[in-house]
Amino acid sequence: MVNDIIQGISAAAATVKNVAFYDSEAEQEFNPPCFFVQPLELDTVPQIMGQEMRMQPFDLQYFPANDEGRNSLYDLAEQLVPILRVLTLQSGQKIRGSNIKYAVQNGNLHLFVNYNVILRPSEETPQMMENLTQDQEVKE
Repeated sequence: MVNDIIQGISAAAATVKNVAFYDSEAEQEFNPPCFFVQPLELDTVPQIMGQEMRMQPFDLQYFPANDEGRNSLYDLAEQLVPILRVLTLQSGQKIRGSNIKYAVQNGNLHLFVNYNVILRPSEETPQMMENLTQDQEVKE
């Protein structure tokens, strides 16, 4: 699911600014301008019926070209926020981004967004109780 979300973020960011997109820290030589997405610490919360909620925060970083100033970074952030609010994955599934915030640090734009997804178990759902019999009497 994380890779699907990274691809969705990449596609959404490309609609605003079509530059190189990196999703691995192993690629040390970024050629600015470019985007880099980093998944942060995943949190999983059990839900009913064997479901689980995965809360996955991401840091979308933009490394600007040398001639781009802070104002252009803030403009870019304002364009990215509404696009990342609802993300469409390659499967067509839409997921909502939450806790969206951004900051300019060390000359780079950092846009933080959480995508919370409820995953259903792939196995059969447990059998539910079908019938209930109840006897009731009135005390005189």
